[in-house]
Amino acid sequence: MTMIPVAAGMTIQNDPQPSKIGWTTLQGFIFGLKEINGGALIGFRCLFVHYVGQGLGQRVTGIRHGGQMMAIPNTFRGILLPHIIMGWCFGVLEF
Repeated sequence: MTMIPVAAGMTIQNDPQPSKIGWTTLQGFIFGLKEINGGALIGFRCLFVHYVGQGLGQRVTGIRHGGQMMAIPNTFRGILLPHIIMGWCFGVLEF
């Protein structure tokens, strides 16, 4: 009988929220700026973008280049122009 709520989907979180623990910084050159998922995400192609994701004890760094696609949440704070990105957002993005 304890499996009924799990099977009915009552314990599944329908609207997951990103963790406020940690941040991701981005800087670089982009093109093809567009909104994804009704404006919840901002997508673009990377000419050369350096990112650093700092979480609770973990750190992810890397470079995206050559037109690779990247999507960030619309809670981005910083400078986001048609060709330049510099700033940060809450949570560690999955790359």
